[in-house]
Amino acid sequence: MSSCYDLQEEEEEEEEEVEPEKGTPRVQCAKPSPDLNPYGLVEESDEEEEEEEEEQEEVTTSHVTQTKVERCHWNLKFQAALEPVKRDIDKSDLPYQQRQQIWQDLADIAMDFTYAAKTYGRIIISEVYQTNEKRTLQPVSIGGLAGGEKFIIESILFKFAIDTEGIFGGDELASYKNAGQELLCLNAYSNLTLYPTTDKPTPDFSFPLCALIDYRGFRLISMALLPIEGGSSLIYGSADGADTVLNTDPEASKIMLQTADILGLKEHYVCEHSRTNAVKLAAAADIELHKGLDNRYYLLDYSRGMPPQDTDLQKKVPMRHMLLKLRPEWLNIHGTPLNPDVFSYFIRFEAPRDKDNMSPEEIELRKAVRAQCRADERDVKEATKKLILEQIPFVAKRLPQLTLGLSGLESRMLLQDWMSVLIHFYGINLRFMGLIRNEMEKEKERLIESGLTPKEAAPVEKSEAERTKDELRCQFNMEFKDPNLKLSAFITSLFEQMDRDNDGTVTWEEFTTFLLELQGKHKVDTNLISHFDSWSNHLLIQMIARVLKHEFNRKLREHMRFLKHTGERPYIAVVVAYLNLIFGESPSSVEYWDKPLRKLLKKQFLDCLKSVPADVSLKEMLQGMKLDLVDENEGIVEVDGICVLFDRLCTLCGFDWRGTTRQQFSTRPDLYKVSSPFDNNDMISLDECIKKTQIIAHSQGVVLRMKAVATASRPKYSRNLSRQSIAEFKQSLSAVPRNQRTLRNTADVLSDMNLSGLADLFYRMAEECAPRDAVTLYKYGYFLANQNRYEEAEKYYKKSIDIKPRGGSLISFAKFLVSQQRNAEAGEAFKRAKDLFPKNANAHRNYAQFLSVVMGETGEEVERALKRALELDPKSPGIYNDLAEYYSKVNNKEQEVHFHEQYSLLKTKDSGRLYVSSRAEPIAFRRLKIGVRSDETCGTDRSDKVDPEPERLETEKVETEKVEPEKVETKNVETEKVETVKVETEAVETEKAEKIEIEKVETEKAEKIEIEKVET
Repeated sequence: MSSCYDLQEEEEEEEEEVEPEKGTPRVQCAKPSPDLNPYGLVEESDEEEEEEEEEQEEVTTSHVTQTKVERCHWNLKFQAALEPVKRDIDKSDLPYQQRQQIWQDLADIAMDFTYAAKTYGRIIISEVYQTNEKRTLQPVSIGGLAGGEKFIIESILFKFAIDTEGIFGGDELASYKNAGQELLCLNAYSNLTLYPTTDKPTPDFSFPLCALIDYRGFRLISMALLPIEGGSSLIYGSADGADTVLNTDPEASKIMLQTADILGLKEHYVCEHSRTNAVKLAAAADIELHKGLDNRYYLLDYSRGMPPQDTDLQKKVPMRHMLLKLRPEWLNIHGTPLNPDVFSYFIRFEAPRDKDNMSPEEIELRKAVRAQCRADERDVKEATKKLILEQIPFVAKRLPQLTLGLSGLESRMLLQDWMSVLIHFYGINLRFMGLIRNEMEKEKERLIESGLTPKEAAPVEKSEAERTKDELRCQFNMEFKDPNLKLSAFITSLFEQMDRDNDGTVTWEEFTTFLLELQGKHKVDTNLISHFDSWSNHLLIQMIARVLKHEFNRKLREHMRFLKHTGERPYIAVVVAYLNLIFGESPSSVEYWDKPLRKLLKKQFLDCLKSVPADVSLKEMLQGMKLDLVDENEGIVEVDGICVLFDRLCTLCGFDWRGTTRQQFSTRPDLYKVSSPFDNNDMISLDECIKKTQIIAHSQGVVLRMKAVATASRPKYSRNLSRQSIAEFKQSLSAVPRNQRTLRNTADVLSDMNLSGLADLFYRMAEECAPRDAVTLYKYGYFLANQNRYEEAEKYYKKSIDIKPRGGSLISFAKFLVSQQRNAEAGEAFKRAKDLFPKNANAHRNYAQFLSVVMGETGEEVERALKRALELDPKSPGIYNDLAEYYSKVNNKEQEVHFHEQYSLLKTKDSGRLYVSSRAEPIAFRRLKIGVRSDETCGTDRSDKVDPEPERLETEKVETEKVEPEKVETKNVETEKVETVKVETEAVETEKAEKIEIEKVETEKAEKIEIEKVET
């Protein structure tokens, strides 16, 4: 492998211009049709009509433009919903109700679009081989070289990812991946406008609403139509394969330079095909920036947006400079800007026909272009070399460290659900999973040969070992009160120090001895070998599952082409037959695993079987694996690799099974001991798989979490919503793994689900992506405070406030100080929050609560603060309750009754609305809430949020604590009775409702069992 990267300086040649290779098209895309732009509107551009339009009045032209914009109704709604996300969502004084509505509006648009795209896409794919007369939906002719037929339905453009023109040598898998590359780059670009991670200027452009639909082996790209008009609206880039390259608009050039600076792309010359001219671009040549009819800048055609890897790798892949791209995350980690058009003909002049008549300017330009090509190719080769020889070995050691400090359930969840996200997080393409596995096997062998594994650690003198442990405890503040919460961060830091120090400060002997102590004292699994084995096994299963997925798709396409049947049962039979070949016990299955499957694995994943001997059966290898599978019903179940492979394949391919079929085959290896374990009747349908843009999945995850928090009184229902929220955030992170906002939102939900080890990991990943993001630091500090890691929590709180003081972070830090009995400092923090954010009702209310409850004051300052909070948020029941409590203390009966009535009225109106409360603070911290109802405590109503970000809402854990008697204020006896009756009534009604739901569930289960018995 390394011989490929023995880079040497090449001798300069006079002429590097070459004629295009035979069979390789110089122009990568055809000119758009004059009648219809692939992403825009029908253009009425006949000469006679143009002359008539010139004579029309300006009002008529304006009306026509407005009508065209309104016809793109999906885009109109989407851009309107995105505007407040870009503009307002990070404002500290934005009311919670408004934040909630922003995300709800965006999620509604996204879900409607996804539903429409899925519905129409399924019909289009089902009828792909039908004649136009028999089709429900008719194709349109809009030009474009790749993709085959295109459809426009309900302002959505649908196009197939098919290699109809032989650009990829007829490889359908290549076209399939190229469409995925377009969505990947779209997410990378759009992420810059939505979630800036640096202090650099944020580029201001818009992007289309888009989704990919995978069904029956086909991939369909669905995209909302945009208000653009083909060539007339193009202001940057090329729409005709570099025949014409544009960069004349100063604002467009500024936007693209800002984008390239953040993404790590290099400005470079792009050579026009038909002229002796080159234009500088800061993006791929065939990317398009349009000035829309609504005056927005729209960026399109992202498929070649990222630089390719070194083309000396995987030479058998056709058009590899278009397919084998480096990931945006690696560009961010690598740091050196790269040219996205390197190795393409867009950055090379064709050989001149008449060298003698070339002008001096043209000669100099050609020299500059040649020098650029050499430099850019060297940069890309060096980036690929660093990825292969440095990053992959580092990640191979890093991944097992991540699971080392997690609980059993958390470790299995990370391996089962988050493997691809973690690999992408470190900038590595999944096609290099084989290389990662090889490095893990090497590291495992090194550990075994060294004899320094935790179970066989070399003995160390007691004094030296004790000294090392004492130093480590001091250095990392390890008090061992709760090792499951601290161990992950500690182990990571320890490994990093071992990598840095070569002077024996931390030796393997000391490290393994220390791990042995932890293992004996805290029952923590510290066997490094087992963690390397788990990752290695799951990587192999992941590679096999992806190869089988593409084989399923190929077989389905072939049978669709042959049968031309729109129904589903024939294709289910194809899938079931192939599943029996893979999983059944038969000679044909053994032969398939040992020959065709091995060949497919080697073709798709570089060096993936290097560590697997040729005489070892892959199937027997998987059957011998002992792995843990996380099952929703049974918890952690020990299974073999075949069961895990089946479960993974069902997720990737969208197989919908009848009853408990999937659960049974995922947990019972004995079911595969027959030649045909599956029957056609076991499968209900082949479901479509949807890949959404990052912002769509993120917004849906936010809304689901809001609902989960709002229904915390119904634990099972709330936990189910949390799981759905995690699934959406996972899809969002699959699109953009280094998005600090989605990472910390994921951590929030994991913390809500009491998966503290995983939550800690995702908070640290968010910090790694944006080390100066104030909200991430504050959120992590809040999490640490709830885990009783007070010194670390205070460090993160202060760091967040130093970078950017926010209302939520100041209030949360002040409450943290109260929990530490540092009331003077807390008072300053509360007052600072009130003064910095005078329009934040939460700040005024918390200041009043602090003065009244903690300091015992009942003066006018408390009353002024509460009334100011009421002015800012008159719909908050909690503030009315606080005022009633205050007037009760000062014996103002009239005002007390008045505000208590208002509170009761608002609570009644608010009972049917989405109500979100904050997560529980540390025990000492909740002393602030003495004398206040649990759901109306300081900082828990809809506007009174500790966290200023709506998607970072914190779930309040239901905990009951005894309060010190001397601190409890006397309440009105009659009010207590009324409230007690209300609470008891609500409890009885809730119990009845839960019993009814349980009975319904049990009845449904019984009916399903009877039906299955009858079917059997």
